[in-house]
Amino acid sequence: MHSVRWTTWNAKKQFFFSLHSIRTQLVAVVAFLAILLAVVSATFATHTEMEVAQETREDNAIRVVETLAMSLRNYVVFSDNKSLYQLICNVIKKQGGDYIIVDLRDSSGLVFQDFLNGTDPSVMPKDLLDQAHISQKLQIVHFKERIHVALPVDGPDGSAGVMMAGWALPTYWSVLKTKLFQMLCAVLPVVLFGYLIILFISRRFIEPLKTLTDAAERISKGDLDVEIKTNGQGEIGQLSVAFKSMAETVSQNIKTMEKQAREDFLTELPNRAAFEVHLDKALESLGHTTSSLAIVFIDVDHFKRINDTLGHAQGDLLLVRVTEILKDAIDQVTRKSDGSVLSRFGGDEFTLMLPNVGSRARVLQIAKAIYKALEEPVDLTGFKYPMSVSMGAAFFGEHGEDAATLMRCADLAMYHSKRNGRGQCSFFSEEMAGDLDTVPALKAV
Repeated sequence: MHSVRWTTWNAKKQFFFSLHSIRTQLVAVVAFLAILLAVVSATFATHTEMEVAQETREDNAIRVVETLAMSLRNYVVFSDNKSLYQLICNVIKKQGGDYIIVDLRDSSGLVFQDFLNGTDPSVMPKDLLDQAHISQKLQIVHFKERIHVALPVDGPDGSAGVMMAGWALPTYWSVLKTKLFQMLCAVLPVVLFGYLIILFISRRFIEPLKTLTDAAERISKGDLDVEIKTNGQGEIGQLSVAFKSMAETVSQNIKTMEKQAREDFLTELPNRAAFEVHLDKALESLGHTTSSLAIVFIDVDHFKRINDTLGHAQGDLLLVRVTEILKDAIDQVTRKSDGSVLSRFGGDEFTLMLPNVGSRARVLQIAKAIYKALEEPVDLTGFKYPMSVSMGAAFFGEHGEDAATLMRCADLAMYHSKRNGRGQCSFFSEEMAGDLDTVPALKAV
């Protein structure tokens, strides 16, 4: 029971995770498209946000620097460096700047200069203060992922100076990672919804088609007993029903053809080809053992006369009646499970294989049972016709060890019976080899 469940689970797992399954391919395509969409969208969003952030930071930096420059005059007049320092700290804290440098000078030299917020000096352009002081104009520079703004400041008593501030810009990769995460979170519900749709399509259409494909492969390999479920709906259900009907028809036709290939259509006995197969298997199992096996040829006497006088329909009916008589007589002596095989060899000839027959007395016992059953005339649609058969037997080992030799010897023994008055059973002997010249003439009667 556990092995069956495990096999079923393995089959489902193989179907679901196989790279060749349509379901897996559809899931892979949806996932790939979703990821591609997320990456492309995140890239465009990153470019857009970087441009907006740069413009926003630049406008904000100019506004802050201009406002701060107007406020510096009062602090410088009273030389209140402590208050000036506190003002700059508050600006940095509220506006998010990296640093602010104020450089004020008068005729006597440096009035005030300070660098705040622990920013590495290497990230600041070295000559930006000088450029703003010389040009007396606002200077904006993008340097090492920061925006730097420098503005001239007029101090009292002829003092003049420059103020420079910097703000860090968001890095491209940090923005991209954030946007990519946001986009993946946004497309995840789409992927899940797509998976549910694929799961529905798979169970509704793909799995029934896969079942039909597997059934077709098994049928092509000769498995005609494959079970085809028809629980689908719509067109798939109709296809399943049609396929099941076709498979059943093909199976029935093949079985019919196989039956016709090994069974006589008139008497429903094994035909000559089937008999030879049974004989070959029996001889193969015997090998060089001491077990016995007999082949008996049975020929209906004067059958050609019946066909010529009463017609072929009556002749066919006679063969059917003879078949019934032979089967009943043989079953009275032998056991049905002993492996004996009665066949219609062709025309009015029958063959009987008797494995483990033991002795000639056993064959004679069967022959007597047949002759006793034929004592009563055969009823042919109201017409009583007296019947007799001629029989010949050959034994494995004594008369031959291969199928062709045994059948040839039994056939010669049967024609020996016909030549010596019919209605008797003869056993093959070497003297019968000379009867080959008379066989063609006896075949006509």
